[in-house]
Amino acid sequence: MENQFDLLLIDQRKAGWLTLGWLALALGAMLGLFYSLSHASGAMQLVWLSVAVGTLYGLFRLVQAQTRQPARIIVSEEKLSVRNRATGQEMLLPFEAIATCRFVVGKGSLGLQLKLKDGSRLSLGSKDYVPFSAMVRRLRANTERYQQTHSGAAAGQWVDAYWGSRVATVWLGIYALLLAAFACFAIWYYQSADGSGSALFFLVLLIVGFLLYVAGWYATRSQRR
Repeated sequence: MENQFDLLLIDQRKAGWLTLGWLALALGAMLGLFYSLSHASGAMQLVWLSVAVGTLYGLFRLVQAQTRQPARIIVSEEKLSVRNRATGQEMLLPFEAIATCRFVVGKGSLGLQLKLKDGSRLSLGSKDYVPFSAMVRRLRANTERYQQTHSGAAAGQWVDAYWGSRVATVWLGIYALLLAAFACFAIWYYQSADGSGSALFFLVLLIVGFLLYVAGWYATRSQRR
């Protein structure tokens, strides 16, 4: 059984480059605006400000329009199909070709990150919350059913959005460095003339938190491979 979902997907790579260009243009416009305002009368200051704000807002809306593409996503029992309705280009992904799936809830949009077994990655993003969430639920149900009906299949494993990413490892390193720095401070503070053990008490709490974090990080190590 196939399920079809018509969505407006965000071309994330294109959106990233266009957003950087817009930010650079906005910075230049702000610098030019400050110069113009310092050499213009009160009425002209309002005109220049209105023109700058209107232009930047118009360009921002243009960037949004250029990075959204109409797509039809078809989730079947054994594969995922992503078809660009504007160009007709279609990508077929059998479940057996997908290594991991990660559902990400971002600020103002939803995302689906797929890591394929050949090492490549595919990211889908959309602001259409209801249909995109329904598509993800159907994809998850079908991939889990595929694993149950195909013994030994390790296709489309769903991983945690945080623990399954490299960010968890980065924060582990940061946590360890901060803990080491605070440990040095706590020992120095305890050995000082004050001799208070309050710093050591907080150090123990931080160590407990660190051990819990390490336990969570270690338990999900297979998701980061």
